[in-house]
Amino acid sequence: YGPVQPLDQIAAMERPPAIAAPGEPSSRPIT
Repeated sequence: YGPVQPLDQIAAMERPPAIAAPGEPSSRPIT
């Protein structure tokens, strides 16, 4: 993983991030 920014955004769309806080929507904008 070199450029993690673009890949992270795409991965977030594919599947919800495991770092998502409880109660927060899985499809929250990651910036």
